[in-house]
Amino acid sequence: MGLNLPQQPERLYETNPLKLVLAQLRFPPLLGFEATATLAPFQQELADEYPMVQEEQQVAFTINAEGIAATPQSKVWRFRTVDGGRSIVLARDFVGLEATNYTTFSEFASDFRRAVAALGALDTPPKFFQRLGLRYLNELRHEEAHKPSDWKPFLNEELLGLVGGDLLGDAVSQAVQEIRLNDEGVMLIVRHGYFGPEATENKPFYLIDLDCFSEGTGEVEEDQMVDRLSDFHERVHNLFELSLTDAMRGYLGLKTEELAGA
Repeated sequence: MGLNLPQQPERLYETNPLKLVLAQLRFPPLLGFEATATLAPFQQELADEYPMVQEEQQVAFTINAEGIAATPQSKVWRFRTVDGGRSIVLARDFVGLEATNYTTFSEFASDFRRAVAALGALDTPPKFFQRLGLRYLNELRHEEAHKPSDWKPFLNEELLGLVGGDLLGDAVSQAVQEIRLNDEGVMLIVRHGYFGPEATENKPFYLIDLDCFSEGTGEVEEDQMVDRLSDFHERVHNLFELSLTDAMRGYLGLKTEELAGA
């Protein structure tokens, strides 16, 4: 039996706990990516909404018998909105959308569709993808939640587990758990935990980091990519909402109970 989460209504909160939302489409490496001129058509497709362009270097780290080693740097191009709240990132093997000002999924999905469509402007656009993922990072804070036990009224007790329980009490200064779920080929990684004052400059919070993705080869097609992303969003959204209590929702400030197509 696959993951069976009760359907939750779409909600918007006055205090948005989302710190970052990411969507990423990975594909076989594009040859000649380092040639800047080949990226001009991609830039032109995004210029009206994402006019700010910046070249960046990414470094990956691996752990081996000798310790932590850095792999060669890879170039990426970041196309940002003027306010910096959203970025489309293009590398030789992926395109991604990052948002720190996330509002609704429909708006986010529209921007992701645009990023995928812009790939078609490249001299040799990717024909197949290898991985598609969607990730939501939430930092929950509450003025009455300073110690682990303070979170009991605000979060699902199944999520909290030992944190804030009688066995460990308020001696917990930090606790992070990772749960990997395989729902009929769709992977969902749940990272959650309490970060106390020692780790947060006296601003404790509870992390709910939800990463949903699937791997495998398929054609890069806009409608299919957005449909899959919508499926990921539904799984992540339901799990997040089931992690909160009504008391936490009330504290965040519910803008509206249901938002069709949000």
